[in-house]
Amino acid sequence: MSDEGLHSSLQSASQADRDRERKSDGETEGERDREERGEGESSVWRPETLHEKLISINNDAMRLQKDGSYSKMINLLEEVLGHITPAEVHSDPNISAVISSLFEKLVVSYNSVAMRLLKEGQYAESLRTLKQADTITQPHNSFMADSAKKVLKAVTFNNLGCYYKHQDQPHTAYQYLKKALAIETKLKGKSQNPAGTHLNICALLSHMGRHDEARKHAYVALKMLVTEKRKILGLEETTGFRSVTLSEEQVMSGANNDGLSGPTKAQTCTANLGRGGGMKGDDSVPKLPPSSEAAETTPLTAAYFNLAVECQHLRRYSEGHRAFCRALESCEAELGREHALYGQILRSIRNIEKKETHITPYAAPMEN
Repeated sequence: MSDEGLHSSLQSASQADRDRERKSDGETEGERDREERGEGESSVWRPETLHEKLISINNDAMRLQKDGSYSKMINLLEEVLGHITPAEVHSDPNISAVISSLFEKLVVSYNSVAMRLLKEGQYAESLRTLKQADTITQPHNSFMADSAKKVLKAVTFNNLGCYYKHQDQPHTAYQYLKKALAIETKLKGKSQNPAGTHLNICALLSHMGRHDEARKHAYVALKMLVTEKRKILGLEETTGFRSVTLSEEQVMSGANNDGLSGPTKAQTCTANLGRGGGMKGDDSVPKLPPSSEAAETTPLTAAYFNLAVECQHLRRYSEGHRAFCRALESCEAELGREHALYGQILRSIRNIEKKETHITPYAAPMEN
């Protein structure tokens, strides 16, 4: 698809979104006519130059993004970007930079709305919205910086993987997640979510019964997250994920030993984590709570938890016990003891200790 084709696609999407919004808001023909003549609220977007206008629109989009109003941001950006021409974009480097930023915000909005639609059960709309994000991040889109296209292409593929896993199409999901990981590997640490991609692949492979591979992806994600936090605290001299050199003992020695509690930059599709399947009827392997609280699970907690789950599937109980203990410490630091996951992890620890009596019991603080 050429830039002109992208233009047409955005204009069609913008018109469809406006029509749906007008229908729901009960807009009259007169109101629509006034808007098309430039009267009403749209008249406030009339700075003297194109660059000033785009800066104003970018500021509006940032406010909507801050408020979480992604649907409104999509309507705004589709309307604006659907009328920008290549000649206007490439006439001034400043204009090109702002336009690229607006396209980035549009792709982020598409992904955010698509995941919300997926959660609401609006599957066709979710897929349509993700495909729009995929179209914008194609190499032919000269309006958008190449580096941004690659980063957001990986995000979109990751979410398409989540979509197809939700639709019980694991092999299609796996292909998208592998594509996302391939892009992120080439970006060498500049990607948005490499640890999250490994965690999503871990969950999918576990669902497919491929627990040894799933464990490896959980461990890679864990190394990334622990290494990143060590760097933030000044405990590593290098930057970028290629420099990960932590041994398994260092990773499993406990995040909190180095003060590694607290949120990380990476985010992940936690609703898909910890839901891997083993043998039918096997209830001994835990899963994340099927409640809204699962979405609050932080990446580090999820990584330790998923590693522990896969170790249980593989009957590596000592390793699984250690991972559960680290997950419990991370959960306490990041989510608190009142979180549903804290109690579940603690029960998993005790279940292993009952079965494997040679394992030294974990001394949980203030255990009831």
